[in-house]
Amino acid sequence: MVVRDLARIRDLPFVESNRLAKLIPDDINISLEDALKKSKELSEEVSINPQAASIIETGRVIEGMVRNSGKHACGMIIADRPLTDIIPVTVQEGDLTTQYAKDPVEKLGLLKMDFLGLKTLTVIDDAQKLVRKYRQKPDFDIEKVNFEDPTTFALLNEAKTVGVFQLESGGMQSLCRQFGISTIDEIVALIALYRPGPMQFIPEFIKSKKDSANIRYAHPLLEPVAKETYGILVYQEQVMEAARVIAGYTLGGADLLRRAMGKKIKEEMDKQRSIFVEGAAKTHKIEKKKAEEIFATLEKFAEYGFNKSHSAAYAILSYRTAYLKANYPVEFMSAILTSEQGNADKLAEFMSEVEALGMKALGPDVNQSDTDFTPVIKDNAIRFGLGAIKGVGEVAARAIVSEREKNGPFKDFCDFVARMGDQDLNARTLDCLCRAGAFDFTGEDRQHLVDSIEFVRRHFSAERKERASGQGSLFDMLARGTP
Repeated sequence: MVVRDLARIRDLPFVESNRLAKLIPDDINISLEDALKKSKELSEEVSINPQAASIIETGRVIEGMVRNSGKHACGMIIADRPLTDIIPVTVQEGDLTTQYAKDPVEKLGLLKMDFLGLKTLTVIDDAQKLVRKYRQKPDFDIEKVNFEDPTTFALLNEAKTVGVFQLESGGMQSLCRQFGISTIDEIVALIALYRPGPMQFIPEFIKSKKDSANIRYAHPLLEPVAKETYGILVYQEQVMEAARVIAGYTLGGADLLRRAMGKKIKEEMDKQRSIFVEGAAKTHKIEKKKAEEIFATLEKFAEYGFNKSHSAAYAILSYRTAYLKANYPVEFMSAILTSEQGNADKLAEFMSEVEALGMKALGPDVNQSDTDFTPVIKDNAIRFGLGAIKGVGEVAARAIVSEREKNGPFKDFCDFVARMGDQDLNARTLDCLCRAGAFDFTGEDRQHLVDSIEFVRRHFSAERKERASGQGSLFDMLARGTP
């Protein structure tokens, strides 16, 4: 980025700046100094091209500086006093943010927490409500469901995971087939392993799961620590526990070790290696060479280790979404579709999944549709929600559902217009309902209904005005038996 930025402000053509940037080896966090040593082509270019030499020279001064500010999607800084007493703040896109990056903020003693606003939580809650309403199970509680449902594991192992939290990508679906998932703990491991870096351990994990003869431990004392993950240290907590078991670390000390290993701070690593070797000798009389081998093993896994509590929380959501899909597919897919209302691409994707699951997708109906997508259990179908019809909107949809629940189903189009009134639905909303097929139950042609909207609205509007002014028609008088 340094090379590209400097080339741009010096008005180098894009082709030239791109060529120069590509001479730098594609290594993570490589410095310009190391790039010159490693890349013969870059070194030669600098020696014969004054512009390239100037760019590299200036680049050495500014590389490593903060290039631009950003905002964490869900990071929150917490303090015991006003933040302005401790750090400078600024406003980014309407949100108050710190002017310091996360690491200096933590060094100042401030607490950084990530609060994820997951759409999945809404989907689970909506599906749960639909199960209670349409299955007559008022006490159904997803949080009381156990983690041993065979139907759920069958769905996961068949990789029918579209809509299942964290497990719906193509790569995850392939992994689900290979894993042969049988416990919630394996979902936890799956989520922790499927990331750049630890993915290299997946074949070993699967091989050891299928045949325990392949399991290897760096030391017999580590068996209780790594048994659940077949000898592979998948989680940061396992690395910390290994340090405690082998070298007598306190939990606080083990966390410092984990941080040092994860960040690869050489000075801190050398210090921790000495502490580990001494602790291993003192605690279990493990010789120096063996202790260093164990330390190296821990270091390898610590670089990729994932926070187990994080993975476990995600796995619970994965299991619950899979459980709902396996046991209450109509309600679950209705909730999923509702969550993507307004996103045409996503709706099309999930509608395809509805059909793949053998369910029917029904059009909207003013007498059957709720505001959102509506499960029709007896028909193994999902009916389009009134609020999902373009041009109708949530307010109008709620008004329709409310009127229907209060005074019963609508008899026909005229009855609908008469009961809903001008204040709730305008001509455009009626047009959208007709064209979407919300009145197909009447047997009337859609175009005929569209063409009659203005006439019907005027008729009932005039009738309402007459009644409001105390004037009745001849037919009203006859209906009341007036002489």
